[in-house]
This record gives sequence, structure tokens and C-alpha cells, in this order.
Amino acid sequence: MDQALRPTLSDKEIVDLFLNLEFTPNDAIHRARDIYTQAAQTQMTTWPATSPDESVMGQTSTIEENMSNTSEGSPSIPVTVSVQITSAVPSLEGLFPPPSFDELVAHGWIRTTWERFSVPRDILIPILRQPQAAETALKRLVDARGQDVFNLTAGFNPGGELQRVANSIVAEECRPSEIACISRP
Repeated sequence: MDQALRPTLSDKEIVDLFLNLEFTPNDAIHRARDIYTQAAQTQMTTWPATSPDESVMGQTSTIEENMSNTSEGSPSIPVTVSVQITSAVPSLEGLFPPPSFDELVAHGWIRTTWERFSVPRDILIPILRQPQAAETALKRLVDARGQDVFNLTAGFNPGGELQRVANSIVAEECRPSEIACISRP
């Protein structure tokens, strides 16, 4: 093995690093609440207020028809057909001001189970596809679902090369699975 390619960390140093890494999964409720709250505060300062009559689902129109069956020998039964037509693309501009995290849960925009959260597919797809959702707090929460977070425990102060590796893991420049080491006696 070429000396320039040899890892400079020993297995003992790597084990010590791994024992002092705190892992926070991407769907942890406490992390989601923090991300959403911070994004909602940002959204409040950057988004223009919408008019109060604007709905979350856009404009709708209703068509009602009354039909009656008048064939001979049968009684007349009124039949009402109601059709509601919605705009092709739902509007998310009604998310201003952003609801609280608990309101999202209460209204079914996100679901929580075992200290984890998820976004229902029928809500997820429009959020990912619509350009007006780009700067919403809910979109930032959806985007954060795929990002696990690592932190170092308090009091762990590695030095030298181990500090560089630890910082690159915390900064998400590399994953713990990408670290190589050598065994030393």
C-alpha cells in the first residue's frame, strides 16, 4: 500500500470517535420542530401577506343540476348532481402566516409516531412540485427529511487528524462509513 494513501488514524482513535458521536435521525420530532420553527420565522420576514379570502386549495366552482325521472308509470324522483371543480394546481399561499408545528400535526399535514414524523404522500407531492412552495417552512421541513445529523458529545476534544475527521462528519462532508483506519499494536 502506498504510504500517501495509508490512513493516519488507528482503530482505537476511530472507536473513540464513534463512541462520542451523537446521531440524530432525519425524522426525529425534536429536530423537525426546531427546523420548522426556524423556517417559519424566516418565512414570516420574507413572504408577503396574502389576502384573507384566498384559500389554501385555490379557487373552486360548484355546478348543481336537478334532474327528475318522469317516465310514464313511475313516480317522479328528484335527483341532484353536484360537481366541484378545483384548479389544477393547489395553492399553498394560504400557508402564510405559517401554522405552528402542533397545528400541522392536528390538521394532518404531518403525522407523528414514536417520536418520529412523516408527511402524507397526498401532501408531499404538491409541496415538492409547486414553485410557490419553495420558500415555505413546510417545504424546508420536507427537504430536511433526508438529512441525518451527527454531533460530538460534550467534553470530547480530539486532536490532530482525528479533529479534522470529526469536524468533517459533523459538517456533513463525509459519512462515518467512509472513514478508514489501520490497526496498530
